[in-house]
Amino acid sequence: MGDEYFSLRLAQTADSDIHTNQFSHHPSRAHISWQRRGDKGLGYDLTLSYSGVDFNPEMGFEVMDNYQALIARMQYGWYPDENSALRKHKLYFQNFTFRSLDTKSLQSATFKTGWLFETRSGMIGDFAHHLDVEALVDTLEFDDNTFIKPGRYTFNYLSADMMLAPTSPVLGMIQAEAGQFYDGWKVSTTLMPTWSVGPSFDLSGTYRIDWVSIPKREMKLVNHIVGIKTLLTFTTTISIAGFIQYNTAIESIMSNIRFRYNPREGVDFYLVYNEGLNSYPYRYTPNLPVSDSRTIMAKFTYTLGL
Repeated sequence: MGDEYFSLRLAQTADSDIHTNQFSHHPSRAHISWQRRGDKGLGYDLTLSYSGVDFNPEMGFEVMDNYQALIARMQYGWYPDENSALRKHKLYFQNFTFRSLDTKSLQSATFKTGWLFETRSGMIGDFAHHLDVEALVDTLEFDDNTFIKPGRYTFNYLSADMMLAPTSPVLGMIQAEAGQFYDGWKVSTTLMPTWSVGPSFDLSGTYRIDWVSIPKREMKLVNHIVGIKTLLTFTTTISIAGFIQYNTAIESIMSNIRFRYNPREGVDFYLVYNEGLNSYPYRYTPNLPVSDSRTIMAKFTYTLGL
């Protein structure tokens, strides 16, 4: 209806090792959303969703389970006059709240207020204030010497994201965050340059550095994350994507290679290889294995026409 959009999605998984009622919410996933889209005037998005503790899509990837979520966003956008260097503005407020599906206790909540703009050259900027609430049940570890104790934490920080204009000599994104972090402080910077070598080869990189300080517990951490991503397109039906990332805090190298065969629209075959390596296996006794994990997966999808 015009700029109004309604979405309802339901899914359920079955496992022979788990005996549940077919009408139970435990092996189910639900998502309902009402949106008013557009860059000018009032816009909003209200989403309710949940994922049961036994919902397991196998070939999919679920970050969380056994939760109910409320996602809300309000925004107001407008276009300045032709003499302005900015093409459009947008003020917004959004909230993500996750609760345990069984106990209804708070797991995580984020309240974000920001200003989004786009220049006439195509550069996009986003400046925001964040208020986060985190309820940790277990210890959150970053490395052997830096961790966050279980408990409820409320903290504020600022963020700035800049996506460079398509006409600039270097393409990519720059991100920065600074402020409170659980019971300490954090400053982070991320650089994500991209380079289109040719019509069949794309290359992008990621470099992130985090400075974390928790004065009252005398903890400090400087962490570096370096990543490279490539996409090689042989034909309109065959492509290979690769990704490798190194994290200094956990001395780990993660790699991913994905082969895709897409003979026609609605038909896809994927062959995926993942491996995790310990870059410094001698930091513990007994020594860690060089290869921490290795998986090979094949996936075939076929879309039926109605």
